[in-house]
Amino acid sequence: MLSSTQHVIDHRRISENTLCAFCELVVVLWRGMNAHHLGRVLWDYLRMGAPLDKRQAIVVFGGHDLRVAEWAGQLWLDGWAPILVLSGGFGYYTGKIWNEPEAHKFRRIALDKGVDSSAILIEDKSRNSGENVTFTRELLEQRGIRLRRAICVQKPYLELRVHATLRKQWPSCDFVLSSPPIPYERYARADIIDSTKLINELVGQIDRVEKYPSMGFTEPVEVPPDVIAAKHELIDLGFVQHLVPESPAGE
Repeated sequence: MLSSTQHVIDHRRISENTLCAFCELVVVLWRGMNAHHLGRVLWDYLRMGAPLDKRQAIVVFGGHDLRVAEWAGQLWLDGWAPILVLSGGFGYYTGKIWNEPEAHKFRRIALDKGVDSSAILIEDKSRNSGENVTFTRELLEQRGIRLRRAICVQKPYLELRVHATLRKQWPSCDFVLSSPPIPYERYARADIIDSTKLINELVGQIDRVEKYPSMGFTEPVEVPPDVIAAKHELIDLGFVQHLVPESPAGE
């Protein structure tokens, strides 16, 4: 039989183990809450939220989030522009999960919403934002369309960087940026992008806003100190999966 002293020792060990487990849980919860808060700082900076007005065309940059296609289709139905241009081939992520170009998936969604097929133009070769711009402009020029004022639709956290890309690479057209009106708290979805991947994406977008101007991809944009600080805190927490690689392809 165990002595009373051994019982006390075992009890202390159980209590210490329980306390350690509780402390680890607290750390995990704190890390998650802190990351969520810091991610919100980046989200609020990256999403421009500009008001819309009627334009010549709606230019849509593809991606894995099909809610972008739904929103673009709705903008066309609401009469914001008569032409819907869907741009996207296989990106760094969609090339791994889909067997057809982004623009083709987006087209089906637009048609299902009621967009007239004659209003849709397709660009299905681009692999990144830079190629979205180049190939879309070439497509329109081949059809004798010179854009001067247009709406560009993409994911919410891409608004700022895409705007900087367009200012650099398509300066002759005045673009207003739009994205699905989904709040930060409800954007992550297990079947589209989980919360961890979303925060990695947000950190990566800030990294691109900072570094792409020197690479010739985008116009310079001022990044506020609180956004830079939030980015570095998230990097310290391990959100490093979408930082700019050493040899970026101008995505």
